[in-house]
Amino acid sequence: MVDHLTSAHYFDLLRFARRKTRRAADAEDLLHEALIVALKAQRFPTGDDRAWFRGVIRNLAAMQARTAARRVRREGHICFPEAEDEVDVSDVLAFAATLTPSLRIVMLLAIAGHNRPEIRHLLRISDEALRQRILMLRRAWRDAGNTDANLRTLGLHYPLASGRIRRALLPVTRGGRPRLPATIRTAISSQ
Repeated sequence: MVDHLTSAHYFDLLRFARRKTRRAADAEDLLHEALIVALKAQRFPTGDDRAWFRGVIRNLAAMQARTAARRVRREGHICFPEAEDEVDVSDVLAFAATLTPSLRIVMLLAIAGHNRPEIRHLLRISDEALRQRILMLRRAWRDAGNTDANLRTLGLHYPLASGRIRRALLPVTRGGRPRLPATIRTAISSQ
């Protein structure tokens, strides 16, 4: 294939690739990808296979354009919380101070990223009792003049490695009596 591809043919194909891409810098990459496809198909970009090779360049360029459009759409759909939807940590802690200890611990564990089975295990309560506490916590949050949207965004502003945290907690939860983290015990006892 290298013997059949002269520099004149190469630059002619490069000009064609430049017309098919949005950026001139991508034209050489596009041409090289088309050359790889031609090598795999055992076809040559010159002579009788020239029209086929130009079709390969067109198809690859269209595929790259679709991929770029999807990426732009996907990145455009990322939702960042609005400033008015964000909840200040001091407001959350002030709200937690008004709660009974049973509701306060559920709230703090949920904000820390624990799921329902973990909270049930740590507190040694039934699923029904946890559901009741969550219901009472939502009512208290609403009665304090806050919106449900704010309650949902608590603890979600910072990406947590929840999987890694859960794997680290497994030996603790399997080893008999559960022990709450020191920061949560301190927050509960200081209230």
